[in-house]
Amino acid sequence: MMKAQEMRRPTGMTGQERNLSDNMVTTTVSTDTSSRTPVIPHGKKTSDTIMTAFIVLTLLIAGVVLALTAKSIFFSSDADARTMPTAAESFMGSRQSQMSFTPFDVELAKRFMDKDNDGTCDSCGMPVEMCIESGQLQCNMDSSSTMGILGSQHIHADWKIDINGKQLDLSDKDHMGRMGSGLTVSSFIHVDSGAPEPEKTGDVLHMHGTGIPLWIWFESVGMKFDKDCLEVGSGKKFCTDGANTLKFIVNGKLNSQYEQYVFHDLDKILISYGPQNENVDEQFASITNFALVHQPKTATPLTAAAMVSRSPASLPPVSSPSASSSPITIKLPANIQSSAPMKFSSVEEEIQYMTQNAQNPQNIDVEKAIRNMDANLDGVCDTCGMAILHCIEGGMEDM
Repeated sequence: MMKAQEMRRPTGMTGQERNLSDNMVTTTVSTDTSSRTPVIPHGKKTSDTIMTAFIVLTLLIAGVVLALTAKSIFFSSDADARTMPTAAESFMGSRQSQMSFTPFDVELAKRFMDKDNDGTCDSCGMPVEMCIESGQLQCNMDSSSTMGILGSQHIHADWKIDINGKQLDLSDKDHMGRMGSGLTVSSFIHVDSGAPEPEKTGDVLHMHGTGIPLWIWFESVGMKFDKDCLEVGSGKKFCTDGANTLKFIVNGKLNSQYEQYVFHDLDKILISYGPQNENVDEQFASITNFALVHQPKTATPLTAAAMVSRSPASLPPVSSPSASSSPITIKLPANIQSSAPMKFSSVEEEIQYMTQNAQNPQNIDVEKAIRNMDANLDGVCDTCGMAILHCIEGGMEDM
């Protein structure tokens, strides 16, 4: 059957013929509707198009929101990572320090807590990474553990390493410098740089956790120390033999703990290699007193009596089996010569003290420095917590 649109009226038809033709067209169209595609109204098409576009746009927006949410959860910035607690911290408690584990610390923690390398702590059974994230070097659920979490304390000791009468240079062993250079170092025990002169890098040993033995520092910087030998890197070893001995002296006394020693706040430590009969009095006396100026502001003020109790003046002299020596004495800093903590009665009194005791002071206004940095007149900088004397010696009038 022909479609309606293909039918044409012949020309020259009469009125009756035209009517008959129209009827045929109508009949033809009406009988063919079952096989034709329905005609959709124009308004209906527009509505469906708008609805489809709206659905597509909604899906796109939802995709973008989902992607941003995933990024904030799984790819947060370093700043977010530092401020948001980790899963381990939520479970075990917050870290007590802003310092972080170095790669050396991570590997050491795994040596302590995951001896079978299965990824879980041998003591508590949790993922070892969670123990590390919570600041643990040794699992605190292990009854035999002796080391506290990172930041459980912050103490200092003055020390010195002498080899054949010459002080070992530790200027390349500072914490931040080695981290920046990709060299091994520990956050738990280290030496720092950047203190005001005359303090040098390596004069003061810092401990940022309880129970941290000396061997961790030596291993962290590629050295080794025990009762027999001192290894300083590059294959150089200094070992006890028939002519020379390795001596370990703490607060004026020979100490047999060597690398296992855990120092106390304000200890004075000397590691000396040299002739067996060598008198080390001068070496010990040359150890600095800078640990004192690193004391935090919240620390209990140190009295002269407390300092003297740690002084070798009250201890037996250092001696070796075949050597005799006079007692070692420590020159106490001027601020602890009295029997009470340092406290000035006036700005003028503190100015007088600083003027008399500052070593190589810069051309600065001492009064201005005191008024700006020591409102308490306690000899300690209100901002950095160091002795105001060293701030002045470093040329600072304000922080």
